Amino acid sequence: MKKLILCCLLGTLVFSMVAGAVPAEAVENEEYTVFTPYEYPIEPGTAEWATLQTNVDKINACRVPDELIEKMSTDALLETYLTHPMATNIFAFNTYDDGFNTLKDGYYMGLDELLQREDLGDAILRSYNEIDVCTDKVPEGDAAVEEFLDVHEEEIDDMWRMSLLEVLAAEANVAAQNQSSRSRSLESAMEEKYSEKMENIELYGPFAATYYKTLDEKANINSIGNGETLVYLHTPRGNPAESYHISYDFDAATKEAYREEYAKCYPNAKLLRDATPKYNCHSYAWHSTSADNSYWVYDVEAYMRDGSYVLSSDLKANEKIFYSRSPDTENHSALVIKTNSATVRSKWGAAGLYEHNYGDCPYYVSYDLITFWKRNPNDI
Repeated sequence: MKKLILCCLLGTLVFSMVAGAVPAEAVENEEYTVFTPYEYPIEPGTAEWATLQTNVDKINACRVPDELIEKMSTDALLETYLTHPMATNIFAFNTYDDGFNTLKDGYYMGLDELLQREDLGDAILRSYNEIDVCTDKVPEGDAAVEEFLDVHEEEIDDMWRMSLLEVLAAEANVAAQNQSSRSRSLESAMEEKYSEKMENIELYGPFAATYYKTLDEKANINSIGNGETLVYLHTPRGNPAESYHISYDFDAATKEAYREEYAKCYPNAKLLRDATPKYNCHSYAWHSTSADNSYWVYDVEAYMRDGSYVLSSDLKANEKIFYSRSPDTENHSALVIKTNSATVRSKWGAAGLYEHNYGDCPYYVSYDLITFWKRNPNDI
């Protein structure tokens, strides 16, 4: 976890984006004609949603018409982001920043428009102030935790909603223009809720510091937190791959929250192991499939760069799939299990380990943006 002092300094910069100079009423009357959020025609949990076979099918089912985006008020655009059926995919990536940019570039085109709105900070503050931090303590025992989360379903929904707002507030720093008293009010609200969530860390876990974590990622700050040690794993050819050894794990409530959230969005994916920050997709696919794996691999391209692995022509069992969201970005790795059914296994960020069709995961946006890799035959 990044140091709070540094994060707070960065936080001062972030909220310069919230100009708030134009009253919401004036914006609505003069520029926009749509003041209600978009109603998605298909939602997770329905039989129709379960028929969507790939991530692209889901994205297309949730596509908001471009002409509508331009007419929507900032509050309506914001709520459309918060209620997007796949918005929480942000937290299935190696960083929240990667997840947000994938959502922005491939899932919800309204985010580009939202980031340009001068009154975005005001809209975030209004929505953020409507959320209360849960103070009820999580009991011990798996059955008790599951029952607790069932009873507190609304509070868990609020946790995801709060985290989505915090990621957006941090990301909006890149569009900073002016500074206002409202920006300082939003910063204060973030700090206050952070303190409250830390008082109930057994429930909020990694989502207590979502805002500060995203700020650090945006600033490319990779400071080492408690329970993290910089190490260098080695490719089959013996070259170093920058990684982190992780000695901590999530509490039961966080594991259950992840489990329930992605079961709704990806009902055809089979959960094999619960959420854990100990290892990521690259570590599982390229380093070790062991449940005892405790390495988070950052420099995955080291395995390809040195010739340990070479490109393969197609999907074959025991080979790797490398996913990108654009030709110059890296997003995800998976291990091919069955060729005939195109079945792979992959770790979804800090979320669980899943067995799924290669196209039915948060990272698949186009067949043209995946590559197949096999061990260099000259080394075998």
